[in-house]
Amino acid sequence: MYSDSFLQGAHSDTGRIYVQGHRGARGVLPENTLQGIEYALSLGIQSIEMDVLATRDDIIVVTHNTSLHPDTTRTMSGEWVGVDAFMVRDLTLDQLQDFNVGACRSGSAYQKRFADQRSLDFAAIPALTDVFELLVQPQYDLAWLNIEVKSDPINPEKTAPIKVLVPQLIDDIRAFRLERRVAVQSFDWNVCLEMQRLAPQMTTSYLSSVGPEDQYGSNNIYPDSPWMGPLANAHLESSLPEVIAKAGGKMWAPYFGNLTKTDMDLARSLGLITYVWTVNELADIDKMTALGVHGVISDYPLKVLEYLYSQGLAASFLPQE
Repeated sequence: MYSDSFLQGAHSDTGRIYVQGHRGARGVLPENTLQGIEYALSLGIQSIEMDVLATRDDIIVVTHNTSLHPDTTRTMSGEWVGVDAFMVRDLTLDQLQDFNVGACRSGSAYQKRFADQRSLDFAAIPALTDVFELLVQPQYDLAWLNIEVKSDPINPEKTAPIKVLVPQLIDDIRAFRLERRVAVQSFDWNVCLEMQRLAPQMTTSYLSSVGPEDQYGSNNIYPDSPWMGPLANAHLESSLPEVIAKAGGKMWAPYFGNLTKTDMDLARSLGLITYVWTVNELADIDKMTALGVHGVISDYPLKVLEYLYSQGLAASFLPQE
């Protein structure tokens, strides 16, 4: 099965690196859109990271922010939405897909950060099943998805309850028989644990960002962190790779700036597939290669893939010509 090939390949000590497109290919096309995801897949990027939330009618959709982003979202009349004007959880799928997320607001901080991102005339926020319809096309039968569940244990009213979202996600995955072609990750480790309880055969990935608690929820690993659920403070007694492996995780996704050689070596020894996020600069790719990561998540997956190929370091499931 595909998942077995992936797990075996990623665990092999070939010194090769896998590339995952962050939100499709955010540096090139609008994030978390069908157009961006299909673009990345068509270039031979075999692994796509995307974010999911649930609508008011409990449909899982592909979008990152709990409220529609004011720098990337317009109404049908072309007006940019305000900050926190529309919460995803408050809208039905039909209402949500009336917004256009195909471009960045000119002059915004987001547009300056991704100045080379191409605009689309129109792009709707897709349902997750729309992405699955794309993935099951024969030309993409070697591709897999890394689905990040957005869940906020500090502000739970902003996201669907885990007891609602996770079973629906599992149902959607099973409906398309994609159990072996997805990994489910989250900064909220309660999501990972619930996934493992309900669908132990599926792969879970534990996201981590080490740092102090702040009002923005930038980090999830700190003393008494609600993001760690029942695993809170376990990292004070053991390393993060040990905590995740003991909890039953198969993958670890640390912020690349937090990763050390000691923890990476330990992750490999424990059998944890390790993908770092979000790596866009080639100098940082070199650092991650030296640490021995299995894969990198990037806003510019083609640039990274081409660079790794030039270094003889790119791993691929695609047939080599």
